[in-house]
Amino acid sequence: IDRLLKHYKSKAQKLIHQVLKTLALLLEKEKYDAEVKGRYKSLYSLYRKVQKKGKKSVLNLNDIFAFRVILNTSRPEDCFEALNLFHDRFTPIADLFKDYITIPKINGYQSLHTGLKQVIPDLDLPIEVQIRTKFMNDFAEHGLAAHWLYAHDKETKLVTEKEAKLLHHFSDLSSEQERHHVIFFSYVGDLFKMEKGTSVLSFAT
Repeated sequence: IDRLLKHYKSKAQKLIHQVLKTLALLLEKEKYDAEVKGRYKSLYSLYRKVQKKGKKSVLNLNDIFAFRVILNTSRPEDCFEALNLFHDRFTPIADLFKDYITIPKINGYQSLHTGLKQVIPDLDLPIEVQIRTKFMNDFAEHGLAAHWLYAHDKETKLVTEKEAKLLHHFSDLSSEQERHHVIFFSYVGDLFKMEKGTSVLSFAT
């Protein structure tokens, strides 16, 4: 893997800078208040992903270079508008589009994921772009999405901002009083507080 990616690895920082600049300028031109971050996937992460996805070559992966657009807004629809902007300007990869805003992951994670080609002339690999609001990003990094069931592929109904705040609140509880309770998170996204010692069977009945 390291040998195959030697060409890209040697120029990773330069390529990331060029993509960041291209995305940021486009967003600024369209009056979006946004922060754009980028990274080159680590060698071990690439190795694990090749195994997990069953790819014959690391060059078949679509997120060797990945970028995150964090919009300073509370409107989820702004994420879709930014997505359309990128799809109009660059070449989208249909199979890589994932809408975790309309259908979040079971842990509350929300974001739009897409794959783009031909973002800059010097990069012939596709890039992954994640688009989310600042609230979605804070929840992904500091709420339950950062710690609990993140790697699971299950999905649930839409988690509203109010519900997400509740999840964040319960994940941060540390008082002695709260240690006497058990918090259950049902498969449809509802939270239940029950007495210490409660089992899954008790919750079900």
